[in-house]
Amino acid sequence: MTNKLQKKWMIIGIIWTIPILITWFNINTVQKISKSRQQYKFLQQSKHYYKSNSEIIKSTIKQNENLYHNIESLQIGLLSVNDYLSNLSEKFDVIIPHKIEAETLNALNSNMGSIPVFFEITGSFSNLLKYLEHLEKDHTYIKIVNIIFVITELINKNIHMELNVKLKYRYQIDTMNTI
Repeated sequence: MTNKLQKKWMIIGIIWTIPILITWFNINTVQKISKSRQQYKFLQQSKHYYKSNSEIIKSTIKQNENLYHNIESLQIGLLSVNDYLSNLSEKFDVIIPHKIEAETLNALNSNMGSIPVFFEITGSFSNLLKYLEHLEKDHTYIKIVNIIFVITELINKNIHMELNVKLKYRYQIDTMNTI
């Protein structure tokens, strides 16, 4: 009798195991479908957001790219800044009497950062203002930090000044293009 009872319980156990496995399989399938629907809904919302804001996103990415000067090395970046400042001084008829100096000691091992750049310029008040305005507008990676000015001459309402300028030069070394 115990043998017959054991067989019945075994059959009942097998019969109940099958619906439990089917239920477990159905729950897993429903969860997978639900997760796929959520991902699809998220992707559709992202696609809609990108379509409606694509111009804003592109302009923001471009602005962020312009915050740092992508260069191959810090020395090359400083040479380009030096050249730019010199060319700009010729354009606005101002003079850079001394060499442009930069504090590179802390920046030599860094791939991204900012360093202070110091220089003096002399010229008429209006030309100096145009120079400084153009400097910040053209290159967003150059930020004027401090200006000390001294009036050197006042002739017929023309003010001739000397400016000591401190800039913050933001750079990012482009490691993809370096050998």
